[in-house]
Amino acid sequence: MKTITMYGASDDLVEINGGAWYDGGWTAGDEEYGAFDGLDMFALDEADVPRLRVSAIYSRSGCWGFAVGLLDEERPWPDGWEATIRQSKGHSTVLVLSGPDLKGIITEDTWEERQENIDSWVL
Repeated sequence: MKTITMYGASDDLVEINGGAWYDGGWTAGDEEYGAFDGLDMFALDEADVPRLRVSAIYSRSGCWGFAVGLLDEERPWPDGWEATIRQSKGHSTVLVLSGPDLKGIITEDTWEERQENIDSWVL
């Protein structure tokens, strides 16, 4: 079972550890993402299919929170996947996402760019 941890690192960064799409490839270490106005992401399964939406929210009080939800009514919560919030790390809660076929986290913007590039390859 794979586990990915994420938290807010400052007022404009989100750190993801355990599996993230970064600079054109999958990484297993810590990656920082600019998130001045929050950050919308997808959790992908091993087949590169988005399964859950993950949002990092920076509040006016200076604290980070995370929300995890379904993509739509047609796609249920993935079997065996869990999302838990752990005790805060400074000014941020810590989201722990785990699942048997969890591959990684990708930002919504990057996902859309990848899809456009893949679609352009199809003749």
